[in-house]
Amino acid sequence: MLKKVLLPLVLVVAGIAVYAWTRPDTFTVERSIRIDAPPQRIYPLIADFRQWQRWSPWEKLDPAMQRMHEGPSSGAGARYSWKGNDSVGSGQMTITAAAMPRRVDINLQVIEPMASSSKTRFDIAPDGS
Repeated sequence: MLKKVLLPLVLVVAGIAVYAWTRPDTFTVERSIRIDAPPQRIYPLIADFRQWQRWSPWEKLDPAMQRMHEGPSSGAGARYSWKGNDSVGSGQMTITAAAMPRRVDINLQVIEPMASSSKTRFDIAPDGS
């Protein structure tokens, strides 16, 4: 009886493990939004971490969050570190490249609640008037 239960269970677990092993270890998430403003007005809000409190939904999760800015005030080399409640955790972002007014690349490192590292890219493109 035990063999009849264990054997299928082991086969299912092995099948899941083999499937997971064949999957890529990276993924991409893309989102877009249309904003009724020219790129020259949007770019400074992204390229300057001090402006993020004005628009980032993460900033609103912990108004008492500790924030630290290092390096240039905006553009490549600007760094933003934070430490907050359980909703925002702690981590840092560094702008690795910036091309005004079209693009901002950011290296995001989350320390808590779960360590992770990712590349973030903002592409700003005019659309219509």
